[in-house]
Amino acid sequence: ISANVFTSAALCALFYFFSIAFGVLFGVYALLCALASPMVWLYWAEARPYSLILFLTVLQSLFLVMIARASVVRTRLWAGLGLVNLLLAFTSYLSAIPIAASALVFLSLKGKRLWKAALFSLAAPLAVAFFYYHQGLHEGYYGLWFTWKYILDNLPLDRIAFFVFAGLFLGSLSLHRERPLPEEKAAAGYGVFAFTALAGVFLLFALVKAGENPAGTVIGLHSRFFIFLTPVGVVAQVLLMQVLVKQCVGDAWGKYLLAAAVLCLSIVAFINTSLQVLSGLKLL
Repeated sequence: ISANVFTSAALCALFYFFSIAFGVLFGVYALLCALASPMVWLYWAEARPYSLILFLTVLQSLFLVMIARASVVRTRLWAGLGLVNLLLAFTSYLSAIPIAASALVFLSLKGKRLWKAALFSLAAPLAVAFFYYHQGLHEGYYGLWFTWKYILDNLPLDRIAFFVFAGLFLGSLSLHRERPLPEEKAAAGYGVFAFTALAGVFLLFALVKAGENPAGTVIGLHSRFFIFLTPVGVVAQVLLMQVLVKQCVGDAWGKYLLAAAVLCLSIVAFINTSLQVLSGLKLL
């Protein structure tokens, strides 16, 4: 029951936030992006903590978007982010990766003015995460590298293709304008977080590879350990979509190209998700 509640709450939070912030259509798009994510379906009703990690990472991401959009960051925003980070640390010590990445959003957007807030949202949660790690409440992973499946299950190829398309599209349009759009502020701020979280995962893989196992046994990693990348990818896709729509205002050909690309990638996304879910449930 709790897993069902947390997954449903994560979907509701995405729909509600983007509906209020950018309009109902973006709320629907955020919901569809989440439903086109294989890990959402595979762990929707699992009696494990992964749905809670999914929900808390959604809240973390939404707080970061609000911070990136705000001209003045109020206490309730960074305090809320600090509380969510603390709950993430109590849920999984691997959440240290997005927790550390979230602190960089403060520093990259506001500089020295918010260093105390960044320290608050970072220090206590990381202390909890490392405490659990050193208490031995974890499995040992030694002498392993990774397979791309760990990343692609959480950031599917269709979502990566969307990011590539958005980058190329925005790059071509930026040649014809003098200043960035205000909508790009939130996307850029959240991009710092997303990129840092992904880099942290690769750093973890490198540390695992360099580790030594005195017992001589090998224990495998799993895609679900990095489920926090799923909501990160969803929120980044919605923010980029909002920037793309704003860029195409008054550009008929741009609208047609954007609509065609999004439609094609969405169809591929749902087909890919359906196949992965059926395969994971041993129905295919």
